[in-house]
Amino acid sequence: VKPIIHGPEDVYRIQEPNCAPRTVAAFMLERARYFQDMTQGEIGIHIPDLQGPFSVASQLWGVQDFILALYDNPDEARELLRRTTLGLIEYIRMFRDAIGENLVPIHCGAEGWMPSEAGICISEDLIAVVSPAICREFIAPGLNELGRSFGACYAHTCGDTEPCLDALMAVGNLRGMNFATSETDIEAVAARTGGSWVLFPHTSPVASPHL
Repeated sequence: VKPIIHGPEDVYRIQEPNCAPRTVAAFMLERARYFQDMTQGEIGIHIPDLQGPFSVASQLWGVQDFILALYDNPDEARELLRRTTLGLIEYIRMFRDAIGENLVPIHCGAEGWMPSEAGICISEDLIAVVSPAICREFIAPGLNELGRSFGACYAHTCGDTEPCLDALMAVGNLRGMNFATSETDIEAVAARTGGSWVLFPHTSPVASPHL
C-alpha cells in the first residue's frame, strides 16, 4: 500500500471510499459471494483481514508520518480516523448484506471462530507499538464506535497487548481480544481482565521463530 496522504492538508482532499468494480474491495465481496454460493451455505465464510481504523489511517498516511501526526497534527489525525471508521463500518455492512448469518466476523480462520451475531473482530496490530495514552486517545474511539455499530467489537493484534491493556479495557464496546501467546502472556491478561473479556489467543509464533 502506497500512502496517498503526504501532508495534513491532504486529509481533507481524499475521496470517499468505494467498492466500484475492479477494486480490491469489490473483488473480496465477489469472492465471498462465490464461496457462499458454491458451498450452499454449509461452510462459514470468514471476513478478510480487516484492519481497524487506526491501521487503515496509518497505511493511508504512512506509518511513521502518521504516528508523528498524532503529536504534530492531532486534528487532522482525528479527522482521518473518523473517515476510516465510517468507511470500515460501511464495508462490514456490505459483507453482512452479502453473506448474512453465514458470515464469520473474524479473519483468523485456523484459530478463531465467531457466530455472526457476536459482533466484529478487526485487526489493530499497532496497539503493540504505541503508548497507552495514544491507544486511549486515538485507537479506543474507533473500536468503541465499531462495537456500537455491530453490538460488540473484538480486537486482534499479533504483538504484545499488555502495555495498553488498561486503556483497552476502558472501551465500553470492546468485549475481548485475539492475540498471539508468543508475544502476550495469556495468564497475565486473564488475571487482569478478571473474566470480563473473551480471550481467544492463537498459539502460532509470529515474531519469535525460534519458539
